[in-house]
Amino acid sequence: MSEFDFIGSAKRVLNTEVQALMHIERYFDEHFEAVCQAILNHQGKVIVMGIGKSGHIGKKSPQL
Repeated sequence: MSEFDFIGSAKRVLNTEVQALMHIERYFDEHFEAVCQAILNHQGKVIVMGIGKSGHIGKKSPQL
């Protein structure tokens, strides 16, 4: 049997994610709004790049 603390590790990861989410709101300002409007109003193609989960989301974004 492994001595690794799976539950403790999962709780630490979740705590880290919670802390990140609590601080992300500061980035939602007029610049974020301007970028969203620019993407919506753009007539050409928008290139989305990412690795891992963000890459999977980027592949699905044309379907949104």
